[in-house]
Amino acid sequence: MQTTTTTTARPLFRLGQTVATPAALALVADPADLVPFLARHHRGDWGDTGRDADPGEMSDWELNDFALLDGSRIFSVYQIGTEKIWIITDAADEDGRRASTCIMTPEDY
Repeated sequence: MQTTTTTTARPLFRLGQTVATPAALALVADPADLVPFLARHHRGDWGDTGRDADPGEMSDWELNDFALLDGSRIFSVYQIGTEKIWIITDAADEDGRRASTCIMTPEDY
């Protein structure tokens, strides 16, 4: 399956309340340093999220693209130096709203 999303200039979904774990905050000098990663996630640049999948399965990138249509969770991966952060926006509720987005390290999960 081919990925369909390209990074856009406009947000693709609502983030809801946005939080970051202490471990994610410890990777940056200033919490504002996480904003560019959050902006990429919000515009459909899923970072280092996998684009490859086993035959017959969707890659994580494709799952994110599909989540824009079906309301499931959205997951992005970005590199900060030698460390990774994950940004996860929860699935939409029955009314189509996403309540929250969390910036974390893989160890926080």
